[in-house]
Amino acid sequence: MDQHELQEFLDLRNRLHAALNKASEDYPGKSYEGEMSLCIYFPGIYASKNETAEAVIEAHFYLIGPHRHYTWKGRTVREAVKNASKDIDEWIKECNM
Repeated sequence: MDQHELQEFLDLRNRLHAALNKASEDYPGKSYEGEMSLCIYFPGIYASKNETAEAVIEAHFYLIGPHRHYTWKGRTVREAVKNASKDIDEWIKECNM
């Protein structure tokens, strides 16, 4: 992961938090509102030679979106952020935020 990929993740987190802060003006949400994690999983010694590292983003929020807990994956951090952004930005748009 390079600095640009980290910044893309942080930008996504900032957009999500801004929307959640606005939504929380009407309802406080849950104690885990806006928690996010970014993990990179590397295959173990018994993995097939075709297995590669995988980036995973997990997020937990109640105030926007259809569920409460979310997971997005990608072959790279950039791909995982892109997948998460697609959903999160759509939910923010649906809420007119």
